[in-house]
Amino acid sequence: TIAAAQAREVHIALLSRLKCFRDVPRVHEETCGYQKPLKQSKHFANASQVVTKCFMIADSREIAACRRETSFWDARTWSLQRLFVMFVLIQILIFSFVASYACFGVIAKMRKKDHNRGEIRHIKELERMCDVHTYPHIDPQLEETVRSMPKDLVIMHFVNDAFLPFMFSWICNTKDMRGVHERTLVILSSNESKQEIMSTGSRVNAVTIPSLKFINKNLEFNTLGYRRLLRERIVAIQAVLTLKERVFLTEPDALWLSNLLEQNSFVNSDHDLVGFDDDNGFTGAGFMMIRRTLGSLCLWQTVLKRQTEILSRYAGMRDDTLTEDYNDQIFLNEVAGQMRASGLLTLKTMDSCDYRSGRWYKGNEWTPFFRCRGKVPHVINFNWVVGNAAKIQRAREHGHWFLEDDGKTCKPFHQTLAKAKTSFVK
Repeated sequence: TIAAAQAREVHIALLSRLKCFRDVPRVHEETCGYQKPLKQSKHFANASQVVTKCFMIADSREIAACRRETSFWDARTWSLQRLFVMFVLIQILIFSFVASYACFGVIAKMRKKDHNRGEIRHIKELERMCDVHTYPHIDPQLEETVRSMPKDLVIMHFVNDAFLPFMFSWICNTKDMRGVHERTLVILSSNESKQEIMSTGSRVNAVTIPSLKFINKNLEFNTLGYRRLLRERIVAIQAVLTLKERVFLTEPDALWLSNLLEQNSFVNSDHDLVGFDDDNGFTGAGFMMIRRTLGSLCLWQTVLKRQTEILSRYAGMRDDTLTEDYNDQIFLNEVAGQMRASGLLTLKTMDSCDYRSGRWYKGNEWTPFFRCRGKVPHVINFNWVVGNAAKIQRAREHGHWFLEDDGKTCKPFHQTLAKAKTSFVK
């Protein structure tokens, strides 16, 4: 009984003084005041038995508290064994990272190798289809003018005398859009037209090609003269593409509601061709960004060849003769579709709400009319109506014409542009 009472007192004393029983030598040291009397007890041989007994009967809550106070990062628990474990784990992580990097590197090289093989196959296929390494003849005046322009791209217009009113309106429409006129190339059919363009005081670059005099008249869509005009435009596209990395082919019968040079997805696309949906199952042939690649060079070479073959059937016939066979737009889309399916050409079509065809003027006959209602586009083309006079009249009615009644003077830029924008949000 006496020995049991003494053991209970020792146990209570230990629980009150010690918070953690992790280290037996330290417990020995702290309990040395009890060792001597305990040794005389026949129930407890030494202090180690006291500590063991203490662990066995200690309150579970005290043990739990002791464990919560113990942390892996506690300096008291740090040991060489844990340092070794950490070292091994770090080595495993480093090895895993190096192995993963090496694997990804091998995969990337394999993909690059496959890509290069694909490129070689495409080049061989393009060389089989076209003579892509032979450059067309370039008019010296045209070459000099293009080389003097900014290096990034050319905004190319191909205009005869009958289309000059549209050219003047477009110049007024874009005169305050930064960088546009400096990059604009207008290819004309007469020196008189060039003088008129330069008299506007704009910064556009104009060049005359004397051989185009035969197309210097009003030409209706799909007439033989119109087809001959477009053939000469393809020749000019090929020439300019040999001098510039990017050619923005456009026509002046259009309204720009924002600076298209600031539309990065259009101007700096990696695709060979970027165009707009003509709402007739085609990409519009008169409005597209062309990037100089073997694919785009081959495309235009093929279209030119087919157009030349077709037009040879009409040799000696009048320009106002109406043709019924494929025009350049149908040829272009047909050849581009075939090349795209074979992986020889990349083609992108911009959103119809931002880059609109002239079918918008027909209201809900335009397929995305309701989807685009209330949204101001970046550009709208004046197509989907026959005849220059009808185009001009329609543009005037909607506030999309930037010339005064004298046909030379520009309307106030900001007021006219603001009025034009309201026509899309009514």
